[in-house]
Amino acid sequence: MTMQGPEFDGVVAEASEVAVDMLFVPMFQDEAETAVSRIPGLAAAAGAWIADAQKSGEFRAKLYEFFIIPSGGNWQARRIALVGGGLRADL
Repeated sequence: MTMQGPEFDGVVAEASEVAVDMLFVPMFQDEAETAVSRIPGLAAAAGAWIADAQKSGEFRAKLYEFFIIPSGGNWQARRIALVGGGLRADL
């Protein structure tokens, strides 16, 4: 039995229109509160997951931190993975 590795593709499209198993969304610690509003429809697609995780401290966008949620609404992606990028100044 041959195992196949994951496939990664880069696309330029509206986030809601990308039909993938998981859509990766990078977020920086110092911009995490405004990052969600920069992607049209992300807050609606995530329901209250992102806001709740930020309020509780479960996701702080620290470097290499992940937070994976199911997507909803009319988004084509099955899941959304928030990826912590740390502080933008440290990039």
